[in-house]
Amino acid sequence: MPGHAWWGSGQWAAYLEYQEQPIKASSKTALADLESGAEDSLSAHAYTGLLLEDPLLALRLIKAANRRLPRRLARDITTPLGVVLALGTEQFREQVRGAPEVGGDNHGFLACETRATLAARICMAWGGLRHDLDPGELAMAALLANAGEIELWAFVPELPQKALDELHSGRTASKRSARPSARCRLSRQCLNDRSAPPPVPPARRLRRPAPGRRGRRAGRRGRRPTRAGQARR
Repeated sequence: MPGHAWWGSGQWAAYLEYQEQPIKASSKTALADLESGAEDSLSAHAYTGLLLEDPLLALRLIKAANRRLPRRLARDITTPLGVVLALGTEQFREQVRGAPEVGGDNHGFLACETRATLAARICMAWGGLRHDLDPGELAMAALLANAGEIELWAFVPELPQKALDELHSGRTASKRSARPSARCRLSRQCLNDRSAPPPVPPARRLRRPAPGRRGRRAGRRGRRPTRAGQARR
């Protein structure tokens, strides 16, 4: 695409905002296999697995779901189940069947999506072992953490491929185009510009709560008195 060499993350986010997200052809096949013979008896949980296998399908649907959400609720939809419940199964099926497909020869796109889906599965399994976190929210955050890079592979594959070639050559160790922070910044801007909630960093949710007054007092009692403390006494 001519004239994009000087673009930064803001320009790319604005360009990608008006592009229709394509999905993998296997997502349409998986939907057909899921509904074969049991379309009327499927629950919302049965459709959520399709989202975690296709990041751009998840981005496409979470954007549509949050647009339908009344703003007075002041709460974004951040889980696969919430997306299906907000859209409804009929709208979900229409979105999947009417979405454009990514070519199977785009190996960089497929590799990037594979990493995202693997991260989502790991977060879903790990979140299921905790009682203070939503596994679906963690999985969706991991799935869309590099949504900007996945979209670049889908629409402008020569750009990330050029960045990878330069990175592997060893000539661009200090260039901004090869840094992971640029990809994360683009992903955040892409999500913010499309009525989609940004991924919640799991580290922010996992801080150990500060001990109460009793816990602090008990900790002080168990400490050995220092020389300065003995001198003050």
